[in-house]
Amino acid sequence: MICTRCIYDDHIPYISFDSRGVCNYCHQHDQLEKEYPTGAEGRRRLEGLADQIREAGRKKPYDVVVGVSGGCDSSYMLYLAKDLGLRPLAAHFD
Repeated sequence: MICTRCIYDDHIPYISFDSRGVCNYCHQHDQLEKEYPTGAEGRRRLEGLADQIREAGRKKPYDVVVGVSGGCDSSYMLYLAKDLGLRPLAAHFD
């Protein structure tokens, strides 16, 4: 069986299909998209969270600690923290 929405088939571990032939991974994606939207709504929520973090960090030397591995994901998180006006402490452990 192949999912009616994506390319996953019944060879994928732990896959299941609903009565319409849509796989559990597509349903999981839909749920994550509702909880963590992208685009303008996602940016609005992110900026709201940054406002809360800045408020909680008042009179402290840093607003947030960002674990930095040197990879693109953590490096982007550090960039984004600065872009949102936060004062991050970058932490790396070798």
